[in-house]
Amino acid sequence: PLEVGSTVKGRIDWERRFDHMQQHSGGHLVMGRVYEKFGYHNVGFHMGEDGIMTIDFNGELEEEQLALIEKKANEAVRANLPIICTFPDSQALAAMDYRSKLELTENVRIVEIEGIDRCACCAPHVKRTGEIGIIEVVNFEKYKGGTRVSILCGERALNDIRHKLN
Repeated sequence: PLEVGSTVKGRIDWERRFDHMQQHSGGHLVMGRVYEKFGYHNVGFHMGEDGIMTIDFNGELEEEQLALIEKKANEAVRANLPIICTFPDSQALAAMDYRSKLELTENVRIVEIEGIDRCACCAPHVKRTGEIGIIEVVNFEKYKGGTRVSILCGERALNDIRHKLN
């Protein structure tokens, strides 16, 4: 334990943090596009140490549907849209339509990619969608009555594609 008044020095592992920001922000594009097109909610989300992010949806998706989602998510990357994080007051929050797994009433951070996604989220994000880089849907499977989708973003996606081409 630290004593009150102690001086500490911290350091951010920027490469790791930026990678996580890319993955998480890319996940928002995929989740937002799935919700927009099919009305499915994400009911689970995991960023694995193996580099693959999984998103569980409460509906079944097929390969051609996910190819469309991947295309639409990458269009949003190319559009270089701002990713805006706000803390609306309780009145504004009550009037706002946003995705959330929980009933939230105060101190809620809303992350918005205009026209694509608006949800409660506390994770770090990139400032613009162009910073995400390429988004790749690498796998999907039926899972608990819905679909588990595995994706890679940015450098992880690029490395996976390079590996597959060799």
